Amino acid sequence: MKRIALWTLGLIAMAGVAAHAGTLALDIVPNPAGTGTPGLSSSLGWQFQVNTAILVDALAFWEGPDTQNHDVGIYNDATQQLLVSTTVLPSDPLTGAGPWHVHSITPFLLQPGIYDVATNTGTNNYTFNPFSLTTIPEITWLEDRFLFGSAVLAFPSDVSDQGIRAWFGPSFTALPATAASVPEPASLCLIGFGLLAVSMARRRR
Repeated sequence: MKRIALWTLGLIAMAGVAAHAGTLALDIVPNPAGTGTPGLSSSLGWQFQVNTAILVDALAFWEGPDTQNHDVGIYNDATQQLLVSTTVLPSDPLTGAGPWHVHSITPFLLQPGIYDVATNTGTNNYTFNPFSLTTIPEITWLEDRFLFGSAVLAFPSDVSDQGIRAWFGPSFTALPATAASVPEPASLCLIGFGLLAVSMARRRR
């Protein structure tokens, strides 16, 4: 019976992870005239405000076309501390209008506050001055951020003065933090199956 219970709990945990797929926190409709390369390896990104707590479950890089691996990370703006990062691959799946390559991570909680997302571009393209920009309600785009000439992912300490929305190399996917505590239908079914399995095992004894 212990084996059945443990197996069921494992299935429930896996179902919880699979059921919570985040959506793009920021998406754009690119402007074909707004595509460029930084000319040298740089950390490009944007600053944002988290309005209500979110779980970040993937980091993303603009497709553009993407031919290199890119480190993407989220920083605490006040302390410049790197909170979470991963390497996005050109083989990662695409999503959104961007479109964006997305690389899943262990969900990371962002409480309300100011943050920066950045990527090391290498020699790949970024996009700027998009036709449109949309965000999930839980965050607000604030401004462009960058650090030209950085050979590795680094805090984007400089602010763009171009008067346009630029530096869309990185993005991320997220879901409301409250969603993590709400059982999904798949999880509820597995819980029911687990209880049934335990009940049957007891009867056999």
